[in-house]
Amino acid sequence: MRHVASPYSDAGATAPIVQAPRLTRPASIRLVALVLVALFATSAVRISTARLSPYPSVSLEGVGELAPALNTELRWLLLSAHPSGALALTPDRQRVIPYFSNLSMLALVNRVPTVVAMYVDWYLASLNMPDRWGMYGTIYDYRVHGQDLISTRNYDSADSYAATFLTLIRRYVEATGDSEFARRRMNRIDVVAQVIISLQDKDGLVRVKPRDSTKYLMDNAEAFRGLEDWAVVLDSIGEKEAAGWYHDRAARVAAAVEYRMWDEKTGAYAWRIDRVDHASMPAWRKWYPDAVSQLYPVVNGLISPSSARARMLYEKFNRSFPYWPDVERRPGFPWGMVAWAATVMGDYGRALEFIRSSTSQFVENGGPQPWYCLESAMYIAVVDRMVALSRGGSQGERQGDGPGGGLVDEPSSGAARGGTGSPPSLSTPAAPALPSRYTRRSEAP
Repeated sequence: MRHVASPYSDAGATAPIVQAPRLTRPASIRLVALVLVALFATSAVRISTARLSPYPSVSLEGVGELAPALNTELRWLLLSAHPSGALALTPDRQRVIPYFSNLSMLALVNRVPTVVAMYVDWYLASLNMPDRWGMYGTIYDYRVHGQDLISTRNYDSADSYAATFLTLIRRYVEATGDSEFARRRMNRIDVVAQVIISLQDKDGLVRVKPRDSTKYLMDNAEAFRGLEDWAVVLDSIGEKEAAGWYHDRAARVAAAVEYRMWDEKTGAYAWRIDRVDHASMPAWRKWYPDAVSQLYPVVNGLISPSSARARMLYEKFNRSFPYWPDVERRPGFPWGMVAWAATVMGDYGRALEFIRSSTSQFVENGGPQPWYCLESAMYIAVVDRMVALSRGGSQGERQGDGPGGGLVDEPSSGAARGGTGSPPSLSTPAAPALPSRYTRRSEAP
């Protein structure tokens, strides 16, 4: 997902999209243990993070004092929920952009899963079957008008909207232990997964949307993560063949990112491959999309945070923007996703500096623009990680657990593998259409 325009303004695609056929059923591997997320503590313990991170040791004493700010931020985020189940950008509920909503909901799965379940059902009820360009399983952005959601009949991207929704499904199942939730909605969710498959090119990379052959690093990292996460969910509900098939499609994305986007000479990933197949290498002094995009492979589990490459990319980013944790010094969005990347890398000092700066600049001031739902969710996620560490916790077996992905799964040697052709059929009959709990009106194109 490219934040080309502010989430407060109308972005939207201008190019029409050719019809993409509705494909059939999916796949991937192994059952993953439930994610254990630490609850917030009201008091902090002084510990050293030296044993957890290659970065300078930092005292976490006083982290517990963030409890009031965290509670304030949770209320702020929940106020952004619409009665339909959708999540708006801000509590004034003017716009809904599902990509941001998907990632924001990740911060709520362990706290208010009922809100997340409502959101999932809203998303599935709002799928385009097909959209105005003939693609199935996409979802539009919406404007809010009272109890009604008015479709913009547009979306920024098809690939990342679908991918982040699949990641949310996995996180919900793991957090609640309710695999039946996914089983009952399996066929509908699979239509979302097929959006990514429909857009996967011969080289393995995923195009941003039909009729736009651009392939973005950020989107492909999220597509890899989403396909892997859907594979894990399918495996957990007994759909082994389909799980293996999806796992292989995720592996194709990972291999293509490595082969087509990584440049050993410059020590960086191309942030995009454009419509004429030209690879655009990052200008490290340009924050977005160039430099920020280099963090997405580690956040989404394409590379390990302990790898030399991840360390090198992260250090290049910090040399280019040494002041990024201080949100008052850098105009524009705070980019809490970067703070989350810092926690994935074990750089708790910078993450904590970002939290303290964001608390005084945004949280304690009621979340003024450009604060919006994703910044709020990243703030909650990073505070949660800091609190878990202050209580004597560790990074856990998978360093990237949390909003934004970064679930680094080890390959399963005994997993079933599907082919690269049509996906196997799922075993359950098609689920009935989900009822819409709100009035939907579409604007004229």
